[in-house]
Amino acid sequence: MSDDMRPDLSMYGNPLVAAPNLAKLAKSGVMFQRGYCPFPLCCPSRSAMLTGRQVANTGVYGNRTWFGDKHPDLVSLPKYFMRQGYVTMHAGKIFHGGIDDAEAWTVGGIRRTLAGGDAAEMDIPIVAAGAGVFGQVAAGTGEAPTAPGPVEGDVGRATSNPGSDSVNILNDSQAGRFGDTNAANRAVEFLQNYKGQYGDQPFFIAYGTVKPHSPPTAPQSCFDAIPLDKIQLPVDFATHRTLPEGFPEGCLRPRNADLFIGRDATPDQAKAMIQAYYASILLADQNLGRVIDARDNLGLREKTIVVFSADHGYQLGEKGKWSKAGSLWEEGARVPLMIDAPKAKGNGQGGTRIVESMSIYPTLVELCGLPMPA
Repeated sequence: MSDDMRPDLSMYGNPLVAAPNLAKLAKSGVMFQRGYCPFPLCCPSRSAMLTGRQVANTGVYGNRTWFGDKHPDLVSLPKYFMRQGYVTMHAGKIFHGGIDDAEAWTVGGIRRTLAGGDAAEMDIPIVAAGAGVFGQVAAGTGEAPTAPGPVEGDVGRATSNPGSDSVNILNDSQAGRFGDTNAANRAVEFLQNYKGQYGDQPFFIAYGTVKPHSPPTAPQSCFDAIPLDKIQLPVDFATHRTLPEGFPEGCLRPRNADLFIGRDATPDQAKAMIQAYYASILLADQNLGRVIDARDNLGLREKTIVVFSADHGYQLGEKGKWSKAGSLWEEGARVPLMIDAPKAKGNGQGGTRIVESMSIYPTLVELCGLPMPA
């Protein structure tokens, strides 16, 4: 799973973002052209996806609510598979930061710190606490990612939230310790050691990348792969919040939540930020590819189902908006969605019907031949 990833990928029609590992997954499985999220905000969307319940039924509308506090009877996707005898492994961002369904994981559960106090009484570690909620380089290393130098289109920094509204370029050392990289390392290590620890017991692995969530962050090589002079601004790009004529005020938040907070975006600044966002997607693709390669190298391809999606999309300057929250525009609601199930009838084809990522839960249950939960 990815965070804030709109389907700006080569297989969805944007040749600038090659993402070879996602392209390979799309080719071997089924790629849904019109996939949509339950809600354009992290925790509500993830809670709906991972319980198979609409947001109106989970009661989660913000980023500081755990679905289990409101509905303790709901069984999350990993907990369901655990109850069916699967070893469940968590690496990276799956539930929203600080609100993990900690009891649902055999390996890698993260103690809840923002909601749901029960997990605080359990022997559940806080995993990679130094990495921060946005997956930055672990604290205490003495290094911080560097912002790009003063080049044409330099995005600068916002004084209101520089931790989010900035661009970070990682050197090789930092890229090797990055939060998403560390999470991929844990997933790969789990796969490599699985047979010796758990024998033939089936497994459910959830690997989540934080990127391309702000701040856009990637190694220089990822930036170099996205030519700045090839980036086109959206047809409805605006330097600041611009509500279409006749639309109510509530259609756009009065203030951006992630990028260009409290400041206008010139066309050059916008192109540089889009480049950084695309570079972050390439970093996410690299780490996802490492996990898939580990599966293939162990001869598990014909025995495992792989699903990829994102919690929601993102607006990159359309109507002056630089985030996902607070609106239902296409860019914030549409997500990449791919399912690669061995020998599935639709593999190698693209689905054109409207689908929703909330259907991942019952789809996996059916594909695995398990009883459908009530």
